[in-house]
Amino acid sequence: MRKLTFYLIVCGFSLSCSLIYADGFNFSQISSRNGLSQNTVRAIATDKNGFIWAGTLDGLNRYDGYNIRSYQSQISNPNSLADHRIRELFVDRDGLLWVKTYKDEYSCYNPLTDSFIQLSDEKGVPLTYACLHESVRGEIWLWGSNNGVIRIRKCNGGKFLQERMLMKNQKNGSNSFLFEDSKGIIWLGGEHGLKMVVPGRRPVDYGSRKKYTFTKAVEVNGKVYFTTKESIILIYDMQTHRFREVLCKQSAVFFNMAVLEGSNLLLITQNRGLLIYNTEKKVFVDVPLNSDKQLKGDLRLATDRKHGIWLYNYSGMVWYYNPRRHSWKKMRLFPEEIARVVDLERYTVFMDTEGLVWITTYGNGLFCYDERTDKLSHYRNTTDASSLPSDYLLCVTEDRYGNLWVGSEYAGIIRIVKTPSYIRYVRPEPTSIIGKTNNVRTLCESSRKEIWVGTKNGSLYVYDAMLTKARCIGEGVNPYTMVEDSRQRMWVGTKGNGVYVYDVNTGRELAHFKHREKDNSSLSNDVVFHILKDSENRLWIGSFGGGLNLVQESGGQVSFKRFIQSMGDKSLIRCLHQDRSGMIWAGSSDGLISFNPEKILKNKNAFVCYRKDLKQAYSLSSNDIKTIYEDSEGTLWIGTAGGGLNKLLHEAGALRFKSFTVVNGMVDNYVLGILEHKNDLWISSENGLSRFNKKQETVVTYQFAEKPYGNIFNEGAYYHCKEGTMLWGGLDGMLVFNPDKFVPDKKVPDVLITRLQVDGVDWNTLKPSPEAPSVTYTNRVELNYLQNSLSIDFATLSLKKPGNNMYTYFWKTMIGNGVLQRMKTL
Repeated sequence: MRKLTFYLIVCGFSLSCSLIYADGFNFSQISSRNGLSQNTVRAIATDKNGFIWAGTLDGLNRYDGYNIRSYQSQISNPNSLADHRIRELFVDRDGLLWVKTYKDEYSCYNPLTDSFIQLSDEKGVPLTYACLHESVRGEIWLWGSNNGVIRIRKCNGGKFLQERMLMKNQKNGSNSFLFEDSKGIIWLGGEHGLKMVVPGRRPVDYGSRKKYTFTKAVEVNGKVYFTTKESIILIYDMQTHRFREVLCKQSAVFFNMAVLEGSNLLLITQNRGLLIYNTEKKVFVDVPLNSDKQLKGDLRLATDRKHGIWLYNYSGMVWYYNPRRHSWKKMRLFPEEIARVVDLERYTVFMDTEGLVWITTYGNGLFCYDERTDKLSHYRNTTDASSLPSDYLLCVTEDRYGNLWVGSEYAGIIRIVKTPSYIRYVRPEPTSIIGKTNNVRTLCESSRKEIWVGTKNGSLYVYDAMLTKARCIGEGVNPYTMVEDSRQRMWVGTKGNGVYVYDVNTGRELAHFKHREKDNSSLSNDVVFHILKDSENRLWIGSFGGGLNLVQESGGQVSFKRFIQSMGDKSLIRCLHQDRSGMIWAGSSDGLISFNPEKILKNKNAFVCYRKDLKQAYSLSSNDIKTIYEDSEGTLWIGTAGGGLNKLLHEAGALRFKSFTVVNGMVDNYVLGILEHKNDLWISSENGLSRFNKKQETVVTYQFAEKPYGNIFNEGAYYHCKEGTMLWGGLDGMLVFNPDKFVPDKKVPDVLITRLQVDGVDWNTLKPSPEAPSVTYTNRVELNYLQNSLSIDFATLSLKKPGNNMYTYFWKTMIGNGVLQRMKTL
């Protein structure tokens, strides 16, 4: 009997990408250090599966979130890339990737066979065309200024049928545009005149129109409008199939056109600036924008998917027409001093699925325009670690998850991940030192609806209600807890500095209380972790080492009455809470303490302590209490260090605790903060925010921050604002979270096999024929008994945080007449 040894090696390693950040967006750079073949990315696209394709000066690259596969031109391999220098990429509706090289030659990549087809004529000479268009019928049209026009139809077996629609080198054969109208009719226009290609019919050449040089075509209200260099607009009625001509008396040389709004056409001329043609009134109107002296020279035009019009030239300015507001807006993209030295202002205008317009520039970074707020944001490369990797940007696209991908010069691929609308980060300090600056330790909303924020480096900030403006009112304070009393005074407990009192209205310091030796009326300890205002407006101060303090004021003097002192770890008070029945609960390092405030005032020993008992199934799971929270139903939830989450149960006249730990799905056994929203508890830990469903007792954890340490939250640093927003303090500032807007992504992306190696040899080399399906598209792989080492790469192509994606695989092994099935999660 021959023994078969089979090895399964699962490859799911994440590339080590450098992470950089800006407000609302996260930039991550993918370069040659990560496997990119070259760092100048001239073209970028995403295919139907979700792969990111980058065309560089040295080959084509496919990125799956973990690995980069490079495609190069190979001698004696006709199924390889035609040229390593890539200019443009286009993915058609069938999933084919069309690659245009620097010589304007085309290679078509078929993902099914993982191979290329070179486009050439009947003599084998490569076809060279500047432009590509895919028709609604799935045909590919190629054209250029001197090479005529060719139509490519796809046939069975991956073959192409080529048909010349306009001969190259034809006299006066330059083709300026290809336009497809709403009925699928293709219009070809240029120096050769005008040609109409109706699906299923012979092309119609309007020879009588050869006296005109056609420059552009658009469709408005059932008519196709053609501009010419001869000051004529030719109008084709799609219902009557008749032409008529309109003469512009201004003797304008038209070279571009766009639908402005409704029945108006915006015309760009070479000699008269901008004109508007009203298709209903049949009149030409001058544009007030012509008075702008900077709107001169070689004027370019781009349109976005909401029919906004963008004009630019070599002045460093852009002019945007907002069709919703019916107005123009002028914006500067290049300062004058830069515009003078930049040899070519290359702009790419791209509108994403959220309606944000992104403008890449060659030399001045990235712009983002939000039409809803009329805000133009600018991102540049600076010495700041949060800046853009390169100011020389060349192309941009968007994947199915809303992530943006930018091709740059010298900096490779730049991935832009947007911060969801339901979260944002507020960082008080201008620079970040992990664990010190921007490490938010305490939060509180005042009666003025201002947000008070304390950081670990000792500073105290007061923000406006919108969290847009802040002022620092104290340094070296080291705040750890805050509460406002009934007299609009903010009491700030610190770690080592006692208690400060501030005027809520002015931010002025009113008092500072510290422990004094041999003075029993002073604060019992200067390390204060929690201050509670009870139902009688009394302040209880929990100190870490000095037990509990009650603030007493009389005749303008403040003293402190001490409780639970010198009781070992019970005097290490970390948190306080008063429940709806009036009982006060104190979390210590030696259990959960409960007392009636009126009774303890008369008898300092009138308290009960609940501790962990290994002999009791329903005891507290840990004696180290981090936080206490009471939900809308009156149930107490206790967060512990090492024991997870505890639910307090009142059963048969006794108190019992039900614990939830990592065994029950908790991400961490350290629970640092708890807030409630509807039927869920939101729980902070050092591994993100978890949503705990109280009825089903299930938990899901989310890591909203892009930086790993941004998902590490601090004990006691949480607050639920009156308007519903949650604030969570952590190592990277304050997370502002709106649970009402939060909608979890429940879509599970498909898992694709991206590479297969058998005994170290790639499957593409071993597959039966070049036409056989690639490993991504095959559903069956047969190996002989000598092929006993298998390596598989796979990915989901959810590319926001590939390193956070998790996988489960099943493995069946034949043993004799039985089957052994195994499952493992990665």
